[in-house]
Amino acid sequence: MEKNLLDTSLEIAKEVVKKEISTSSSDIAVALAKELIKDLKNSSNIAIKTNPKNYEALNEVFKDNNKVEIQSDDAVSLGGVVFLSENGNLDGNLSARFEQIKCLLQNKSD
Repeated sequence: MEKNLLDTSLEIAKEVVKKEISTSSSDIAVALAKELIKDLKNSSNIAIKTNPKNYEALNEVFKDNNKVEIQSDDAVSLGGVVFLSENGNLDGNLSARFEQIKCLLQNKSD
C-alpha cells in the first residue's frame, strides 16, 4: 500500500510540474541552471544544452559569463537543462530528476 501511495503521489506531482512547464518553462530552466551551475564552479568551460524554446532566456542570463556557452537542443525537454563540462556532466532534464527522486523515496520506504 505504501508503494502505491508513493507512486500515486509522484504521478500527481508530475502532472502539476507538466502544467507549470507549459506556462513557465523558461523560468524553470533558468532556475535549474542557476542551481546546477553551482556544482560546476571550478569548471572553466561549460556548455548548457536547453530546449530551443528556453534558449533565449538562458542566453540572456549567462551572456556575460565567458565560461558558459548556451546550446539549443531539441533532445532536451521544455524546462530542462543538460550541463557538459571538463569536470563532469549534469542532467537537469525534469524526467531524469523525477527518476532520481523516485529512486530515493523508494529506497527510503524499503
